[in-house]
Amino acid sequence: MKAREVDLYFDAKVITVYGDQEGAAAGYNPHKNGRKSYHLKVCTIEPFGIILAIRLEPGNAVSNTDFSEFYRKCIDAMPQEHLVVKTVGLDSGFFCEENGEAFEGDFLFFEVVAKKYENILHWVKECIPDDSFEPFYSGGGTEGAYCMATWEKPHEFVVVRKFTDHEDNGQKMLFPKWRYQIICHNQPDMTPKEVWEDYNKRAKIELTIRDLDYDHFITSVPTGNFNSNYAYFWHCVLAYNMALIFKRYILTNQWHNARTSTIRKNLINIPGRLVNRSGKVIMHLMAAFPYVDVLQFVKERLLSLYRTLHPAPAFRRLVQKRSSRVRLNTGSG
Repeated sequence: MKAREVDLYFDAKVITVYGDQEGAAAGYNPHKNGRKSYHLKVCTIEPFGIILAIRLEPGNAVSNTDFSEFYRKCIDAMPQEHLVVKTVGLDSGFFCEENGEAFEGDFLFFEVVAKKYENILHWVKECIPDDSFEPFYSGGGTEGAYCMATWEKPHEFVVVRKFTDHEDNGQKMLFPKWRYQIICHNQPDMTPKEVWEDYNKRAKIELTIRDLDYDHFITSVPTGNFNSNYAYFWHCVLAYNMALIFKRYILTNQWHNARTSTIRKNLINIPGRLVNRSGKVIMHLMAAFPYVDVLQFVKERLLSLYRTLHPAPAFRRLVQKRSSRVRLNTGSG
């Protein structure tokens, strides 16, 4: 079977702590300024959305802290005979020349948002002619252009600008302005629109982290011990991956994008009564339960999966087949 090409997306999450937890430190905290926190790096395999690895660090760490080591462990953990990494996607916290060289050293494509340093913004606003920008859509509003920049060798930058008259909080601006997004990449055959749309797929990892936060309670730091908390975070990740596999490969299509809380409410935490009849356990559900067909489908899929993973030995199948013929013949005689 030919190996499938996949992408690796990286992101980071600040987890605020309330107390004197081991390994926590005060650093950049967008939620609780000045409070101690943990810094959690996350890597996902796309398009599957499965979390490949996490790394827990003190809150005074940033996205680039020891990232090369984390990245190398993620690459080494990939089953290369089945999945081959094609592209790496990152946000601006991981932007630096060393990371770009590491990706190219592994013959990978990368897409990373450039940090808006003063010299970069000056270059974007003052050195790129307006007629270099081309609209992405007929309605206008969002447009992009190519630029070249040099570290040790040239890299291409896609500068995307969008005209806006509102702040992030919805407040209307007195003076509308352009907002810029600058994406550094090494895929010269792609147009600015294609690079921008391909990078925007990275938003899936932000939804993954949101699911970890709201549905798998990864921000609920349970102990004061660093290793215990790290183990707890891994349990959250394993629970997320299991729920994702359950949604994608066991449930029907309409449930594939359901949140874990929705599945928990509608299919797991449901009223019922278990009874034992002649050695067979039967679940009695409440009257008019709306998802009986879904549970029946899940039961059949799980049984099929179990038989695939634990096939009966050939001798046992032969005995069962012969015994069934004997019973059939005896009954007909």
